[in-house]
Amino acid sequence: MTEAPQGEARVSLRRLVGWGLIGQLSYVISQFLLLVALARYASVADVGRFGLVSAITLPIYWFFNLGIRANQATDTRGTFSFHEFLVLRIVASLVAYGIIVLLAFTVVDPLARTVMLVFGAAKGVETYSELCYGAFQRADRMSDVAISLILRGFGGTALFWIVIAQTGSTSAAYGGLLLAWVVVAAGFDLTRALRMAQGAGDHGTVRTKVVWKLAITSLPLAFNALLSALQGASPRYVIGHFLGLVALGHFTVVGYAMQAVTTIVNAIGQSIVARLAHYVSSGNRHAFRRTLRRFLQLVAVASAIASLAMLGFGNWVLVLIFGADYAGQGALLALVMIAAGTTASATILQSGLLATRRFGLNLRIRIVSFVALLIGSVIGALTLGLPGVVMGMIASAALQSGLLWETLRRLPFETGDPR
Repeated sequence: MTEAPQGEARVSLRRLVGWGLIGQLSYVISQFLLLVALARYASVADVGRFGLVSAITLPIYWFFNLGIRANQATDTRGTFSFHEFLVLRIVASLVAYGIIVLLAFTVVDPLARTVMLVFGAAKGVETYSELCYGAFQRADRMSDVAISLILRGFGGTALFWIVIAQTGSTSAAYGGLLLAWVVVAAGFDLTRALRMAQGAGDHGTVRTKVVWKLAITSLPLAFNALLSALQGASPRYVIGHFLGLVALGHFTVVGYAMQAVTTIVNAIGQSIVARLAHYVSSGNRHAFRRTLRRFLQLVAVASAIASLAMLGFGNWVLVLIFGADYAGQGALLALVMIAAGTTASATILQSGLLATRRFGLNLRIRIVSFVALLIGSVIGALTLGLPGVVMGMIASAALQSGLLWETLRRLPFETGDPR
């Protein structure tokens, strides 16, 4: 594994990624168990309905997250204080939840409304944990991120299981998830992050003009995150519209494999982006490229193994875990794993581009790949059904990876201004 630059970082990259993977693996497992509970105690249509709710809610929060975590992690000069990030986080999260409330009463049916309100509140609380993770990352304290993810993941899932098993209500179950996330965000994340800020000399002074500047410079990251979320959500919109809620329920369960892989690879990207930024600022092109190359090789091997395994055993796994309602989807699961690997490669390459702080350039690449995904998903749904949608996802991710690779190859190796 690539060594840290001398004098710039004391924690090895191997350890940073290790803690990042521990936290995200725990979170992925916990969310997988939550999905099992949902599939076991609710109908396929109810699972599809939740898939639609999350597809509406997540892009809103991803935009209003404003890329604060990545912005903190790559702010190696300490231009903005934690409290300035916090003020922006409070305002943005309140606006995001207000939009979710409006949509809950105007767009979705009454069966989905309560779930959307409660789940939306839980995701709003999560944004404060994400804020703190950015501070932890910048200080190379990925162990704190891991501990928080373990507490949030398993604590929330345990309450979800207990409530849904006792009441059969998905809304009440997500209320249990919300409670657990509030406790962890307030009792662990914010407490530690504020203590770190105070130790660094940040005593709560907030410069209004600086917060406004932070919001403006974060907009490219916000639009990039929105398009990233829409890339994940658009296939659900397409499936729900053209193929129906039952097909969306099947895709929500099978597609979790891709979500799990994406979450893990995002953890890798978040773990290495600060280190990559150090390589950029110190002009260490060799370490920068070697780090990206090694993680891309890891993704390629893991994707190939997972796809072959699911081709042989995917159907058996789905029936065993989720029940007979999900029989016959093994080949689709294998295809999803190919899509996950292709998307993971794009995520690793994107971390390299974010490390250069060329946020606007990254956004332009995201726009092109999003348009390709939308077109590919619609054509795929109309011609081949669910497999066609996944093929459209693979083509879009491959295009994004190619554009990112060529961009990184051509960029001069120096820190750029956010634009």
